[in-house]
This record gives sequence, structure tokens and C-alpha cells, in this order.
Amino acid sequence: MRYFFKPRKGNRYSEGFNGVKTLVVGAYHFCWEAHAGQYGCTYYEQCVGKGRSREFDDLCPIYKDRMDLYNGYYRISNSNIIEIDSYTEGERCPSYGEFTRFMTGIRGRIISRQERADFWDRVAFYNYIQHFLPEAEDFTYPDRKSVLDADFPAFMQVLEELRPELIYIWTDAVKDAVFSNARKLKGLNLKFIGNYFVGSMSVWEVAVAYDGQFSIHMSPRYRRKRVRYAWYRKFLMEQMNLTETCLIDRISSILYNAHDIIHAVQDSPVPRIECHEKDSEKTVRLIHEIRRAVRDLSPNKNRLTYKDIQDMLHTDIANIEKRISDLNLKHRRRRD
Repeated sequence: MRYFFKPRKGNRYSEGFNGVKTLVVGAYHFCWEAHAGQYGCTYYEQCVGKGRSREFDDLCPIYKDRMDLYNGYYRISNSNIIEIDSYTEGERCPSYGEFTRFMTGIRGRIISRQERADFWDRVAFYNYIQHFLPEAEDFTYPDRKSVLDADFPAFMQVLEELRPELIYIWTDAVKDAVFSNARKLKGLNLKFIGNYFVGSMSVWEVAVAYDGQFSIHMSPRYRRKRVRYAWYRKFLMEQMNLTETCLIDRISSILYNAHDIIHAVQDSPVPRIECHEKDSEKTVRLIHEIRRAVRDLSPNKNRLTYKDIQDMLHTDIANIEKRISDLNLKHRRRRD
């Protein structure tokens, strides 16, 4: 069975999130009968109750008035696209919000529209079950085995088209369905990396190998790893020997969100932060931002030097002070 709900592929998917092509797999879409009734829907029992949603792509009364607008954008087969677009434009959705926080490390404040878009433009999203369910519900793989198995070929098609290197699977039921059917994958291998509780969801991190080769590092010592923000903050406080709460919070936030520059190695004998950005310009800007946070917020202006920051990031950029001076000069010229 080919997929019915088209995957939502971010504009920067090929660049990847943290440099890794990432697919997020949700569980299902649902349609409340009361909501459909407000639009006078006469297809609800067939579309939702009997799982025949793909037959009503052009007939759904909820979208019918807008079906011809935006080159057919508003149709139920575009539900993955419409949902993520709506979230990135500001609509509240707890599942997407919790997962965005989990992946980006943003804590303690509202995620901006730009931050939402920045993350979701770098990943692809797709809900596993290929028809509407009547409501949000929890179920296990044995509860819906026939449905989940029937939609595995659609999942295979998504993998063939997108060729992700890393998959985040929402819910144990979908994870069990994927691994129960994984023998059907040709030339692909899946391997568990981790399991996390994100809000009310259980999220499974899975690496994908093509022809036996994993493109991401599988060793916990060297693999790019998402550590908890609380651990990260405590680690920085100890490593930098800083006590000012506002300063450590500012620097923690800067570093924790520098996905394309650094990652934390937690499982080595000595936990550390490593800088893996090949383009040093980004690292120079990161060092400058940390130093500015120290200058603005620390009573002791010399508490953290450029060398301290470079040592902390396990990087060594030549002529760092001149590079940052040139960066400031370029900024002033743009401003003038």
C-alpha cells in the first residue's frame, strides 16, 4: 500500500538537523465526529469509522470550500504538511511543541515562530497510520496489529523516497510495528539508539543503515548526543567555575542550542564539550557571543577569557581576538 498522507519534507531537509537527515514519525491523524458534523459531513462513517479516508480526499467538506485554493494545498492527503505548517506559523499543538523543545533544548520560554520553522524545516514528518482515527487514543501494537502491519509498506515508501539517517518514532505501538516488520526492508537496517519520554509520549531514536553502513557514529562515546539541559547546565557550572545564576543560564542556553557547532560527550571518562564545526566562522561567532554574555552579566569582567572558552569547547582558533575584532568591524559597517 502506498502512502496516502504525504510526508512533510522541510525545505532544508537535505542539510539535515545537526547535519543528519532526520525523519520524525508520528502515530496517526484523528477527526472528531462532532467537528465533522459541524460541516455537515456525510462521509464520516466510511472515511473514519471504516478507515477509507483516501477515498474522500477531494470530497472532505471541511476543506471543500478551500480545495481549489493554493494549488490544492487544502486536502486531507496534505494533513501532515498542513499540521506542521500551522504549528510553525504559531498554532498551539502540545505534541509538536514538546518535541520541538526536546530536540532544540529550548527551555523556560515561548518558542518563537522562527525557532519552530528553523527546526521543522530541517526534518521530515509523517504520521504512520494512513487513515483517520475517530479520536486521540492510546493503544498497543497487539491492539491494532492488522492496521499497523497493513500500513508498513507506506512506511517503506517514505524511507525509499527520503532516505533518512535517523528516525524519531513516536509511541511504542508504532515502534513495535516498525521492528516487527523490519525484515521486509531490503538493503536497510534499523538499530535502536535511545528511548526518551517527551511530554506524554515515548519517543524512540533509531539509526538507519544503507547496505550495512550507518552514516552516523554508533559509539556512545563519539555519537552526537542530546543530554538533558539540567545535566548540561550543572556540567558547565563545574567546568567554568561560574556562580552567577543569570550568567550560567545565558551561556548554557547559547551552547545548548548550538547544534551545528558543539555536542556534549557524556559517557567518556571525563565529560566534555567538543566543537565539530569545520567552518570556524561559526565557532568564532559562538565564542564572541559567550564572551559578550560574560562581559554584560558578570561583575568580574575577566572571569572567562577567550582562551578559557576555547579550552571549554576543545577547539583552538588562531588569532581569535583579531578574528572577533574583524567580526565587530563588519557588524559596525553593516549597522552604519
